[in-house]
Amino acid sequence: MEQSIDLNQITAEFFADGYRVSGHFDAARYALADTLLDPTTNYISIINAYLSPVMDPSVLTAHYKIATVDKSQLDFVLTVNARDGIRRDQHYAQGMKTHTVFLTLPFFEVSGELRTAMTVFKPRSYLSTTAGSFLTFLNVTARCTFNPSIVYQGGAAQINRTKITFFGERSLT
Repeated sequence: MEQSIDLNQITAEFFADGYRVSGHFDAARYALADTLLDPTTNYISIINAYLSPVMDPSVLTAHYKIATVDKSQLDFVLTVNARDGIRRDQHYAQGMKTHTVFLTLPFFEVSGELRTAMTVFKPRSYLSTTAGSFLTFLNVTARCTFNPSIVYQGGAAQINRTKITFFGERSLT
């Protein structure tokens, strides 16, 4: 029997509290990034969710047909394709200047690209003036702080701004 592929499902990895949940998000009504930014709901449903510890990603500790995650507890969400990880409004206006940035989150150091209208990047100004609880980064590499050989990569990431500890532009040295 053939299985049909649901084109509205986005494959994503959700990171929080030292765990990774890999699964699918149903984007039939709203994009993943738009749902993360939506203040009218605190939760996201993940379809076909696989749970694994960040420190040992090859070990699957559980599988659920459907799981719910509290958005405020997420550290970040990583998507394979950039288009799956950006908000609807960002499809039309991403900013003119690309900055290579670096930040730290619980369990991770993250590098990626940030598109803004700023010609000179100032992390404090960016965090103070950018609306929303999640920030969009492109071409993301997330390296586990406790084991740098564990690396996750994706086309886009939605980063929970309340989980950011250090944030700056990547130096060229």
